[in-house]
Amino acid sequence: MTDATLTANTPFFVLMENKSRVGPQVDLDAPTIANQIAPLVIYGFSDKSQYRTFCENSSLALTPYPLVKFYLRDETSRNPTQLKLVVLNASGPDVPRLDAALMNDVLDAHESDRKELVPSVRLLRNDTTGHYTIDGTNG
Repeated sequence: MTDATLTANTPFFVLMENKSRVGPQVDLDAPTIANQIAPLVIYGFSDKSQYRTFCENSSLALTPYPLVKFYLRDETSRNPTQLKLVVLNASGPDVPRLDAALMNDVLDAHESDRKELVPSVRLLRNDTTGHYTIDGTNG
């Protein structure tokens, strides 16, 4: 797949509802669910136009909030076996495919002042449940 060469702008905003960061619901495959902690997945946005587009396509009452290094460091240090992802510039909560980066990679981009990063994980929406599954890595 040629997606490995695609880059996305580094996210600097998240959306919150009732003081909680918003992200898609992700289902694990049945054979692995007993051995894994549910993944932590949040939406991340590189600029205001990106999160405004998402908000226009959502029925939730969302508030933008800066995605700060402290939060990223805190989350990446907890539960080291838990998969932690930041979805990159989703246009809405019901899109068929989402590209995401590992939270560690987003933290690294923030700490090294990189403007772009490579999405490493792809999520696909199940139209029946409305949830996402991890389809695999991009590349």
